[in-house]
Amino acid sequence: MKITLIVSVFLVPFLASGAYPDAPSPGYYVADEEGIIESKYEEYINSLCREVNLVTSVKMTAVAVSTTGGEDINEYAENLSKSWYSEQTARDNGIIIVVAEDDHEVVTIVGKGLQEILPPSKVDRIRRNITIPNFKRHEYGRGVYWTLRTFAREMEDAYDANFETLEDTPDADDYADDYYDDAFEDGCWGCWRAIACLGWLMWWDSIWDDHDHWDHHHHHRHRCW
Repeated sequence: MKITLIVSVFLVPFLASGAYPDAPSPGYYVADEEGIIESKYEEYINSLCREVNLVTSVKMTAVAVSTTGGEDINEYAENLSKSWYSEQTARDNGIIIVVAEDDHEVVTIVGKGLQEILPPSKVDRIRRNITIPNFKRHEYGRGVYWTLRTFAREMEDAYDANFETLEDTPDADDYADDYYDDAFEDGCWGCWRAIACLGWLMWWDSIWDDHDHWDHHHHHRHRCW
């Protein structure tokens, strides 16, 4: 019995770790072995994340899998990041988006070092207005790209940077980039739009528990990677 117990203790972590994709090669920022993210968006993401990493040292990474295999997506993302980055400082200065296509789940983990730039409320708003609407149309690459692009916009001000990659806006639309500024414009039109946005969010929450809709999760910044 003792021998069996010892084998189980060591075998389970080994099997679990085998389910995680390999980290992207240096200079690349997408882990997608199943082609969930369209190739053109993978190029956009790599270009954007490469410049952000070069200028700020912040490492943004996108991970796309069909399923987490029954593992809670929050734990999956945490274990994945720990298997990729052994040093705590690397995890504190990074962002990982994990998309599980068949599970209809997505989680965004933001390192503690970026909590003032991207607090949970802001990340959640970005997810609701950019990430999820694209995923519901099965446009996973587009959703991930515009999400990371919006994160980069926030970092420009914080790091006093000017990312040249952001000068190009492939497939731009009216809810990307300045998505949350529009609802708070000056004047009555801005007020009416703010009310409309609030009503939309209340409706969205009312249907969120439906299994056919995307679940969304977010690690609060006080939790370690």
